Amino acid sequence: MSEQEVYQNFIDWLGKTWWGLPDSEQLLPLIKARYTAEEAKFLTGFPFSGRSLEDLSDLKSMAPDQLGRTWTIWPKRVSCFERKVTTLSDTA
Repeated sequence: MSEQEVYQNFIDWLGKTWWGLPDSEQLLPLIKARYTAEEAKFLTGFPFSGRSLEDLSDLKSMAPDQLGRTWTIWPKRVSCFERKVTTLSDTA
């Protein structure tokens, strides 16, 4: 599968979410800037509701321990999940 197909499948999958995706010529460049092709391929098809590790490993055809390692490494690279809480004393 080409990189273009990986990203298109990911965009199609994201379009099935409750929030949807707007049609935009900037969508593909935005997704490419945000996700590597490997991440897009890995995330495509994940259910939008909670599942057990065993269910997800079956879905992705990966051993549960391999899936668990992949999942714990990926968010560490993604800084948007981190949030700094600012208080009034921080701005004084």
